[in-house]
Amino acid sequence: MAYKEPEEKKAKEPEVKGTGNLQAEAKLKEAQAKLKEAEAKLAESEAKLKECELHLKGEKTEEE
Repeated sequence: MAYKEPEEKKAKEPEVKGTGNLQAEAKLKEAQAKLKEAEAKLAESEAKLKECELHLKGEKTEEE
């Protein structure tokens, strides 16, 4: 017959329901906010890049 630990020893940490999901949701919202911020910065950088490319093309046509 296998030895069974008493139930008191098994439950070392108090069980709090739902906090894991709330923490995960908070982290998800934080990550989504960071993603939106990064996407906005990317769009801004791409716009600057296009502006620079157009400027360079303009200089090349003026030289010719």
